[in-house]
Amino acid sequence: MPQTKILVDSCSYFRLAQNIHPLLSVAFGAADYTLYAHAELKAEFSRTPRLQTKFEWFMEADYIENRARPLRIGRKEKGAIETTFDFMWPEVRNRGPSRVDTWILATAYDGDR
Repeated sequence: MPQTKILVDSCSYFRLAQNIHPLLSVAFGAADYTLYAHAELKAEFSRTPRLQTKFEWFMEADYIENRARPLRIGRKEKGAIETTFDFMWPEVRNRGPSRVDTWILATAYDGDR
């Protein structure tokens, strides 16, 4: 049975990863649900001192290893995701999700088309 892939946003990852470990790339349930983090998660962590202070465990070897298998996206899908992101970002930039979370939304929107 093929996986049912679920893309985890940064907030969900930071809130769940320490309590449910390993969180990512482990199938569960009848539909083989599998959680993935977006490749931009590490970049968001690296440029946000508040996250670095609050979630210092993020850089521990076990968590790095668990994030080593990000969601794979083909070239065609990447183009569609970029187009969707370019449409979404001007609308949410000043009032909503982070840039990374907007990429995640764009990926989720275009990923299964």
